[in-house]
Amino acid sequence: MNKFGKYFEGKPIVVTGASGFIGSNVVRSLELAGARTLALVRPSSDLWRLQSLNQETSVLSIPLEDQHGLKKLFQIERPEHIIHCAAPIHLSLIEVDQLSHNQLIADNHLINIFKANNDVGGILASFVHICSSTIYDWSPDRYILSENTALNPATLRGKLKLSQLNTCIGLAEKNEIPLRVGRIFRAYGPWDFNDRFINRALNAAFGGAAVPLGDGSFKRDYVHVNDICNGILGLIEDNSLATISLNFGSGVDHSPSEVIQIIESILDRKIPVIRGTFPKNIMDRGRYKADISLAKSILGWEPSFNLTEGLKQTINWYKDFFKVEINDD
Repeated sequence: MNKFGKYFEGKPIVVTGASGFIGSNVVRSLELAGARTLALVRPSSDLWRLQSLNQETSVLSIPLEDQHGLKKLFQIERPEHIIHCAAPIHLSLIEVDQLSHNQLIADNHLINIFKANNDVGGILASFVHICSSTIYDWSPDRYILSENTALNPATLRGKLKLSQLNTCIGLAEKNEIPLRVGRIFRAYGPWDFNDRFINRALNAAFGGAAVPLGDGSFKRDYVHVNDICNGILGLIEDNSLATISLNFGSGVDHSPSEVIQIIESILDRKIPVIRGTFPKNIMDRGRYKADISLAKSILGWEPSFNLTEGLKQTINWYKDFFKVEINDD
């Protein structure tokens, strides 16, 4: 169902990182809205998430290192908006030299995109950058995170995200392009198959390995990917927006144990868990959740799924896509 009227119909919109979890869902949301989507992927990308797309969507193998390919894309397709979902590969960054290397890659990608736009006369109406809640400074006594919360990442990956954001801000200001930033909290939903907690829980429910579960003292804000996509498209549709950052979360936090209990209730069965097996890491220090009041007031956006509804939808997708049933052995 198209929630955005006719605004997107036929509009050429580039999505980088289109083979990823959020990127592929953005592509499908743009399809529903009637856009002419240009989905950029690497030559080495696994395209399993981009199955059965319609003819208005073009999947293009153009790495963001390819300045000539990007310039040609802008010359031929004349995109009006870019949704930048691409990010350095998903690693637990441990060494500082990994951080520096990935910062250079991310910066180079952004520079190449803005240069391609400039080379064809500056045609972009907006640049939408997909960022992360990991950029925030938070602690057990300061856990409700608004767009005004200080930016002081606790992890090297968060520092990389913040560095990428700062580069994006500088390039957008220099080129006078409205920059609209979505700060994403804990995303889940269809087409996610990475090693995140909800996926591990679903795998365990359908016969996979037991889920390692800590003491449950920390809580996270889980937001369904469809709600994220509605927010991202809202950032494009509102032409009155200049440069702005908005949180996209649910505004509610849940512990891992609560997530397990909800999934067990939906499936009417126990999920095998192994308690006390996770070593503490820097992210396991209390709770955090999004203040989403600004997105509500500016875009009229709010999540349509609570966690129970979102997990029901995700489980139905999981069962249908992977053709699995509950293993009662």
